[in-house]
Amino acid sequence: GIEVAETKSIPSGFGFWWRNIREWTSLALTFDPVEKSEKQLKFAEERMRLANYIIQNNTDPKVQEKAQQMLEKANQYMQKIEDKKDDLVKRADEKSQKLLRNIAKHYLNKERVLERIEDELPPEKLEEFQRLRQIAEEKGKNFLDDLQNNPSISQEVKDKITNILSQVKNTQK
Repeated sequence: GIEVAETKSIPSGFGFWWRNIREWTSLALTFDPVEKSEKQLKFAEERMRLANYIIQNNTDPKVQEKAQQMLEKANQYMQKIEDKKDDLVKRADEKSQKLLRNIAKHYLNKERVLERIEDELPPEKLEEFQRLRQIAEEKGKNFLDDLQNNPSISQEVKDKITNILSQVKNTQK
């Protein structure tokens, strides 16, 4: 449901800085809470894909450090969305329901990307990555469980969340 450009190269230091400025400006100029959450979700998804691309295509520890920073920033965006969960749920319009479905899809995509990243990491980085991954997975699961048990959420969204939670559990096995 979210259009994200495919990553084809690793940005330079200036490219990472410019990405941060562009995202910050875009979010600062967006006042509608659903639109802002959509952008945050898009930026989180872009950063997850960029982190995956970096890990898959570069073995330099300094560059892989950037991948970890991308994951942390993606988690920060998702945390901001999770903090607004109650406001999103209260809105019963189609736009917010679509956003909630896309958030659930993001968690599945994130799980798949984290699996691939974990396979590529060097052993010395693995323990820290697994700690961060466990925290992110727990927050995501709690968020999706809260949505699934919320009476204000449409049955279609609940079904999508149930489907995604089962897929995530299958991925973790």
